[in-house]
Amino acid sequence: MSDYVCKSPVLVCGFNRPDLLKNCLEHVRAVNPPRLYISIDGPRRKVKSDAELVEQCREIARSVTWCPDVKLKIEPVNLGCRKAMQSALDWFFGGEPEGIILEDDIEATPAFFSFCDTMLERYRDDPTIACVNGWTPVPEELVPAELPYLTKYPHIWGWATWRRAWQPSEKDAAAISLASLRSGTLLTRSHGRGIDSFWWDRLKLIAHHSYDTWDVTFALQTTAKGELAVSPPTPYSLNRGFGVSSTHTSRQRAEVSPRLAGELRMGVKTVPAVDLAKDLDWAHDKYHFGFGEGANYWPRLKSKIYYYLNIVPYGKSVIKAVNRFRSSSRWGWWP
Repeated sequence: MSDYVCKSPVLVCGFNRPDLLKNCLEHVRAVNPPRLYISIDGPRRKVKSDAELVEQCREIARSVTWCPDVKLKIEPVNLGCRKAMQSALDWFFGGEPEGIILEDDIEATPAFFSFCDTMLERYRDDPTIACVNGWTPVPEELVPAELPYLTKYPHIWGWATWRRAWQPSEKDAAAISLASLRSGTLLTRSHGRGIDSFWWDRLKLIAHHSYDTWDVTFALQTTAKGELAVSPPTPYSLNRGFGVSSTHTSRQRAEVSPRLAGELRMGVKTVPAVDLAKDLDWAHDKYHFGFGEGANYWPRLKSKIYYYLNIVPYGKSVIKAVNRFRSSSRWGWWP
Protein backbone atom coordinates (compact mmCIF):
# COMPACT_ATOMS: atom_id res chain seq x y z
CA MET A 1 0.00 0.00 0.00
CA SER A 2 1.32 3.43 -0.97
CA ASP A 3 1.52 6.37 1.42
CA TYR A 4 -0.34 8.41 -1.18
CA VAL A 5 -4.14 8.20 -1.33
CA CYS A 6 -5.71 9.06 -4.68
CA LYS A 7 -8.38 11.80 -4.59
CA SER A 8 -9.88 11.25 -8.05
CA PRO A 9 -12.15 8.48 -9.36
CA VAL A 10 -10.41 5.99 -11.66
CA LEU A 11 -11.62 4.24 -14.81
CA VAL A 12 -9.90 0.97 -15.81
CA CYS A 13 -10.67 -0.54 -19.23
CA GLY A 14 -9.92 -4.17 -20.09
CA PHE A 15 -10.62 -6.81 -22.68
CA ASN A 16 -8.81 -10.15 -23.00
CA ARG A 17 -5.55 -9.79 -21.06
CA PRO A 18 -6.24 -10.94 -17.49
CA ASP A 19 -2.63 -10.83 -16.31
CA LEU A 20 -2.21 -7.21 -17.39
CA LEU A 21 -5.60 -6.23 -15.96
CA LYS A 22 -4.72 -7.79 -12.61
CA ASN A 23 -1.38 -5.96 -12.53
CA CYS A 24 -3.03 -2.65 -13.44
CA LEU A 25 -5.63 -3.03 -10.68
CA GLU A 26 -2.97 -3.90 -8.09
CA HIS A 27 -1.28 -0.55 -8.78
CA VAL A 28 -4.64 1.21 -8.48
CA ARG A 29 -5.31 -0.61 -5.22
CA ALA A 30 -2.06 0.77 -3.80
CA VAL A 31 -3.45 4.33 -3.86
CA ASN A 32 -7.01 3.47 -2.76
CA PRO A 33 -9.14 5.77 -4.98
CA PRO A 34 -12.57 6.85 -3.68
CA ARG A 35 -14.45 5.34 -6.65
CA LEU A 36 -13.44 2.74 -9.24
CA TYR A 37 -15.08 2.13 -12.61
CA ILE A 38 -14.14 -1.03 -14.55
CA SER A 39 -15.21 -1.59 -18.16
CA ILE A 40 -14.63 -4.94 -19.92
CA ASP A 41 -15.25 -5.33 -23.66
CA GLY A 42 -16.92 -8.51 -24.92
CA PRO A 43 -15.25 -11.44 -26.76
CA ARG A 44 -14.83 -11.47 -30.53
CA ARG A 45 -16.94 -14.12 -32.24
CA LYS A 46 -14.18 -15.32 -34.57
CA VAL A 47 -11.45 -15.61 -31.92
CA LYS A 48 -11.94 -18.81 -29.91
CA SER A 49 -9.53 -17.90 -27.12
CA ASP A 50 -11.40 -14.68 -26.35
CA ALA A 51 -14.31 -16.31 -24.52
CA GLU A 52 -12.14 -17.77 -21.76
CA LEU A 53 -9.77 -14.81 -21.51
CA VAL A 54 -12.59 -12.25 -21.38
CA GLU A 55 -14.39 -14.29 -18.73
CA GLN A 56 -11.21 -14.28 -16.64
CA CYS A 57 -11.11 -10.48 -16.93
CA ARG A 58 -14.75 -10.28 -15.89
CA GLU A 59 -14.04 -12.40 -12.82
CA ILE A 60 -11.08 -10.21 -11.88
CA ALA A 61 -13.33 -7.14 -12.13
CA ARG A 62 -16.10 -8.78 -10.06
CA SER A 63 -13.61 -9.82 -7.38
CA VAL A 64 -12.54 -6.26 -6.53
CA THR A 65 -13.65 -5.67 -2.95
CA TRP A 66 -10.92 -3.36 -1.70
CA CYS A 67 -12.56 -0.20 -3.09
CA PRO A 68 -15.69 0.99 -1.24
CA ASP A 69 -17.43 2.10 -4.46
CA VAL A 70 -16.94 -0.12 -7.53
CA LYS A 71 -19.01 0.15 -10.70
CA LEU A 72 -18.80 -2.44 -13.51
CA LYS A 73 -19.61 -2.17 -17.20
CA ILE A 74 -19.54 -5.64 -18.78
CA GLU A 75 -20.12 -5.67 -22.54
CA PRO A 76 -21.93 -8.84 -23.73
CA VAL A 77 -20.49 -8.58 -27.26
CA ASN A 78 -17.30 -7.14 -28.68
CA LEU A 79 -17.47 -3.45 -29.52
CA GLY A 80 -13.89 -3.10 -30.70
CA CYS A 81 -11.23 -0.75 -29.38
CA ARG A 82 -12.72 2.54 -30.60
CA LYS A 83 -16.36 1.99 -29.64
CA ALA A 84 -15.54 0.20 -26.38
CA MET A 85 -13.31 3.02 -25.15
CA GLN A 86 -15.72 5.74 -26.26
CA SER A 87 -18.60 3.93 -24.54
CA ALA A 88 -16.56 3.48 -21.36
CA LEU A 89 -15.56 7.15 -21.29
CA ASP A 90 -19.17 8.27 -21.91
CA TRP A 91 -20.25 6.02 -19.02
CA PHE A 92 -17.48 7.28 -16.73
CA PHE A 93 -18.11 10.96 -17.39
CA GLY A 94 -21.83 10.42 -17.16
CA GLY A 95 -21.24 10.01 -13.42
CA GLU A 96 -18.04 11.99 -12.81
CA PRO A 97 -16.96 15.55 -13.67
CA GLU A 98 -13.29 14.51 -13.86
CA GLY A 99 -11.12 11.47 -13.39
CA ILE A 100 -8.15 9.25 -14.22
CA ILE A 101 -8.19 6.74 -17.09
CA LEU A 102 -6.08 3.57 -17.37
CA GLU A 103 -6.21 0.82 -19.95
CA ASP A 104 -5.35 -2.66 -18.75
CA ASP A 105 -1.74 -2.58 -19.99
CA ILE A 106 -0.79 0.54 -18.03
CA GLU A 107 1.27 0.32 -14.86
CA ALA A 108 0.85 3.53 -12.86
CA THR A 109 3.11 4.71 -10.05
CA PRO A 110 1.94 6.64 -6.96
CA ALA A 111 3.57 9.70 -8.54
CA PHE A 112 1.20 9.29 -11.50
CA PHE A 113 -1.90 9.53 -9.32
CA SER A 114 -0.45 12.44 -7.34
CA PHE A 115 0.39 14.32 -10.54
CA CYS A 116 -3.06 13.70 -12.05
CA ASP A 117 -4.85 14.78 -8.87
CA THR A 118 -2.82 17.99 -8.69
CA MET A 119 -3.26 18.93 -12.33
CA LEU A 120 -6.96 18.03 -12.46
CA GLU A 121 -7.54 20.50 -9.65
CA ARG A 122 -5.20 23.17 -10.97
CA TYR A 123 -6.67 23.27 -14.50
CA ARG A 124 -10.26 22.31 -13.68
CA ASP A 125 -11.65 25.61 -14.91
CA ASP A 126 -9.13 26.27 -17.69
CA PRO A 127 -10.77 25.43 -21.06
CA THR A 128 -7.42 25.63 -22.87
CA ILE A 129 -6.19 22.44 -21.14
CA ALA A 130 -7.78 19.25 -22.50
CA CYS A 131 -6.07 16.57 -20.45
CA VAL A 132 -3.23 15.49 -18.17
CA ASN A 133 -0.59 13.11 -19.52
CA GLY A 134 0.94 10.58 -17.16
CA TRP A 135 3.67 9.59 -19.61
CA THR A 136 6.12 11.57 -21.70
CA PRO A 137 8.60 10.50 -24.41
CA VAL A 138 10.79 13.55 -23.81
CA PRO A 139 14.21 12.81 -22.25
CA GLU A 140 14.39 14.16 -18.72
CA GLU A 141 17.41 16.35 -19.43
CA LEU A 142 15.41 18.38 -21.98
CA VAL A 143 12.76 19.46 -19.46
CA PRO A 144 13.92 22.71 -17.78
CA ALA A 145 14.18 22.35 -14.00
CA GLU A 146 12.12 19.13 -14.17
CA LEU A 147 8.87 21.10 -14.44
CA PRO A 148 5.54 20.04 -15.93
CA TYR A 149 5.16 21.43 -19.44
CA LEU A 150 2.50 22.05 -22.08
CA THR A 151 2.25 20.04 -25.29
CA LYS A 152 -0.16 19.71 -28.18
CA TYR A 153 -0.01 15.93 -27.84
CA PRO A 154 -2.36 14.02 -25.53
CA HIS A 155 -0.72 10.72 -24.50
CA ILE A 156 -3.11 8.03 -23.31
CA TRP A 157 -0.63 5.66 -21.61
CA GLY A 158 -2.22 6.69 -18.33
CA TRP A 159 -4.01 10.04 -18.39
CA ALA A 160 -6.73 12.18 -16.84
CA THR A 161 -9.31 14.65 -18.08
CA TRP A 162 -12.56 16.43 -17.37
CA ARG A 163 -16.10 15.89 -18.59
CA ARG A 164 -15.91 19.29 -20.30
CA ALA A 165 -13.04 18.07 -22.50
CA TRP A 166 -14.66 14.77 -23.49
CA GLN A 167 -17.19 15.77 -26.13
CA PRO A 168 -19.30 12.81 -27.34
CA SER A 169 -20.60 14.83 -30.29
CA GLU A 170 -17.09 15.28 -31.66
CA LYS A 171 -15.80 11.70 -31.73
CA ASP A 172 -16.52 11.03 -35.41
CA ALA A 173 -13.41 11.16 -37.59
CA ALA A 174 -15.51 12.20 -40.57
CA ALA A 175 -16.38 15.44 -38.74
CA ILE A 176 -12.73 16.50 -38.60
CA SER A 177 -11.67 18.44 -41.67
CA LEU A 178 -8.14 19.01 -42.87
CA ALA A 179 -8.86 22.74 -42.95
CA SER A 180 -9.83 22.76 -39.28
CA LEU A 181 -6.65 20.91 -38.35
CA ARG A 182 -4.42 23.22 -40.33
CA SER A 183 -6.07 26.17 -38.64
CA GLY A 184 -4.61 24.76 -35.44
CA THR A 185 -0.96 24.01 -34.85
CA LEU A 186 -0.49 20.26 -35.20
CA LEU A 187 -0.04 20.24 -38.99
CA THR A 188 1.73 23.56 -39.46
CA ARG A 189 4.92 23.30 -37.41
CA SER A 190 8.30 23.51 -39.08
CA HIS A 191 9.76 20.63 -37.00
CA GLY A 192 7.35 17.96 -38.24
CA ARG A 193 8.86 16.58 -41.40
CA GLY A 194 6.17 14.12 -42.48
CA ILE A 195 4.17 14.46 -39.29
CA ASP A 196 1.25 16.05 -41.14
CA SER A 197 0.87 13.08 -43.49
CA PHE A 198 1.29 10.70 -40.54
CA TRP A 199 -1.80 12.13 -38.79
CA TRP A 200 -3.80 12.69 -41.95
CA ASP A 201 -3.25 9.08 -43.11
CA ARG A 202 -4.51 7.76 -39.79
CA LEU A 203 -7.52 10.03 -39.87
CA LYS A 204 -8.45 8.68 -43.30
CA LEU A 205 -8.08 5.10 -42.06
CA ILE A 206 -10.42 5.79 -39.14
CA ALA A 207 -12.97 7.45 -41.42
CA HIS A 208 -12.91 4.36 -43.67
CA HIS A 209 -13.14 1.99 -40.65
CA SER A 210 -9.69 0.52 -41.35
CA TYR A 211 -8.05 1.69 -38.12
CA ASP A 212 -9.88 0.79 -34.90
CA THR A 213 -8.77 3.47 -32.46
CA TRP A 214 -10.25 6.39 -30.55
CA ASP A 215 -7.26 8.40 -29.37
CA VAL A 216 -6.30 9.82 -32.77
CA THR A 217 -9.64 11.58 -33.18
CA PHE A 218 -9.47 12.86 -29.59
CA ALA A 219 -5.97 14.25 -30.19
CA LEU A 220 -6.91 15.89 -33.47
CA GLN A 221 -10.12 17.37 -32.08
CA THR A 222 -8.28 18.98 -29.16
CA THR A 223 -5.70 20.33 -31.60
CA ALA A 224 -8.36 21.74 -33.92
CA LYS A 225 -9.78 23.63 -30.93
CA GLY A 226 -6.35 24.90 -29.88
CA GLU A 227 -6.35 22.94 -26.61
CA LEU A 228 -3.24 21.60 -24.89
CA ALA A 229 -2.18 18.79 -22.57
CA VAL A 230 0.01 19.11 -19.49
CA SER A 231 2.81 16.53 -19.25
CA PRO A 232 5.02 15.43 -16.36
CA PRO A 233 8.77 16.06 -16.49
CA THR A 234 9.46 12.32 -16.42
CA PRO A 235 7.32 9.21 -17.09
CA TYR A 236 5.02 8.39 -14.18
CA SER A 237 3.30 5.49 -15.96
CA LEU A 238 4.41 2.61 -18.16
CA ASN A 239 2.86 0.72 -21.05
CA ARG A 240 3.30 -3.01 -20.40
CA GLY A 241 1.20 -4.03 -23.41
CA PHE A 242 3.80 -4.38 -26.16
CA GLY A 243 3.41 -7.62 -28.14
CA VAL A 244 1.12 -9.48 -30.53
CA SER A 245 -1.81 -9.39 -28.09
CA SER A 246 -1.80 -5.62 -28.23
CA THR A 247 -4.19 -3.74 -30.53
CA HIS A 248 -1.85 -0.95 -31.64
CA THR A 249 1.63 -1.49 -30.15
CA SER A 250 2.30 -4.98 -31.47
CA ARG A 251 4.72 -3.58 -34.05
CA GLN A 252 7.13 -2.48 -31.32
CA ARG A 253 9.54 -4.91 -29.79
CA ALA A 254 8.99 -6.22 -26.26
CA GLU A 255 12.33 -4.96 -24.98
CA VAL A 256 11.00 -1.40 -25.15
CA SER A 257 9.14 -1.97 -21.86
CA PRO A 258 12.17 -2.78 -19.66
CA ARG A 259 13.99 0.25 -21.08
CA LEU A 260 11.10 2.53 -20.12
CA ALA A 261 10.74 0.81 -16.76
CA GLY A 262 14.14 2.12 -15.80
CA GLU A 263 12.89 5.68 -16.28
CA LEU A 264 9.99 5.42 -13.83
CA ARG A 265 10.07 7.44 -10.64
CA MET A 266 8.34 5.44 -7.94
CA GLY A 267 8.22 8.12 -5.24
CA VAL A 268 5.72 10.96 -5.13
CA LYS A 269 7.40 14.18 -6.31
CA THR A 270 6.11 17.57 -5.24
CA VAL A 271 4.80 19.44 -8.26
CA PRO A 272 6.19 23.00 -8.31
CA ALA A 273 3.48 25.65 -8.23
CA VAL A 274 5.11 27.69 -10.98
CA ASP A 275 4.53 28.39 -14.66
CA LEU A 276 4.98 25.49 -17.02
CA ALA A 277 8.18 25.01 -18.98
CA LYS A 278 8.62 25.88 -22.65
CA ASP A 279 6.92 23.96 -25.42
CA LEU A 280 8.63 20.67 -26.26
CA ASP A 281 6.50 19.42 -29.14
CA TRP A 282 9.54 18.98 -31.37
CA ALA A 283 10.80 16.39 -28.88
CA HIS A 284 7.48 14.49 -29.04
CA ASP A 285 7.80 14.45 -32.85
CA LYS A 286 11.34 13.12 -32.67
CA TYR A 287 11.35 10.72 -29.73
CA HIS A 288 7.83 9.26 -30.00
CA PHE A 289 6.86 9.53 -33.67
CA GLY A 290 10.33 9.48 -35.26
CA PHE A 291 9.91 12.72 -37.21
CA GLY A 292 11.65 16.07 -37.11
CA GLU A 293 15.22 17.25 -37.10
CA GLY A 294 17.73 14.43 -37.24
CA ALA A 295 15.13 11.86 -38.31
CA ASN A 296 15.74 9.82 -41.46
CA TYR A 297 13.32 8.95 -44.24
CA TRP A 298 12.21 5.66 -42.65
CA PRO A 299 9.45 6.90 -40.27
CA ARG A 300 7.62 8.69 -43.09
CA LEU A 301 8.02 5.72 -45.44
CA LYS A 302 6.87 3.31 -42.73
CA SER A 303 3.79 5.46 -42.12
CA LYS A 304 2.88 5.32 -45.82
CA ILE A 305 3.46 1.55 -46.01
CA TYR A 306 1.24 1.05 -42.95
CA TYR A 307 -1.48 3.23 -44.48
CA TYR A 308 -1.61 1.37 -47.80
CA LEU A 309 -1.43 -2.07 -46.17
CA ASN A 310 -4.55 -1.16 -44.22
CA ILE A 311 -6.59 -0.37 -47.33
CA VAL A 312 -5.49 -3.03 -49.84
CA PRO A 313 -6.88 -6.60 -49.88
CA TYR A 314 -5.04 -8.90 -47.45
CA GLY A 315 -2.93 -5.95 -46.26
CA LYS A 316 -3.94 -6.41 -42.62
CA SER A 317 -2.96 -10.08 -42.84
CA VAL A 318 0.49 -8.97 -43.94
CA ILE A 319 0.73 -6.58 -40.97
CA LYS A 320 -0.27 -9.36 -38.54
CA ALA A 321 2.29 -11.76 -40.07
CA VAL A 322 5.03 -9.15 -39.73
CA ASN A 323 4.03 -8.49 -36.12
CA ARG A 324 4.23 -12.20 -35.28
CA PHE A 325 7.63 -12.44 -36.92
CA ARG A 326 8.96 -9.42 -35.03
CA SER A 327 7.70 -10.77 -31.69
CA SER A 328 9.38 -14.14 -32.24
CA SER A 329 12.53 -12.97 -33.97
CA ARG A 330 15.60 -11.15 -32.70
CA TRP A 331 15.89 -9.31 -35.99
CA GLY A 332 14.49 -5.81 -35.91
CA TRP A 333 14.03 -5.10 -39.59
CA TRP A 334 10.53 -3.62 -39.04
CA PRO A 335 11.02 -1.02 -36.30
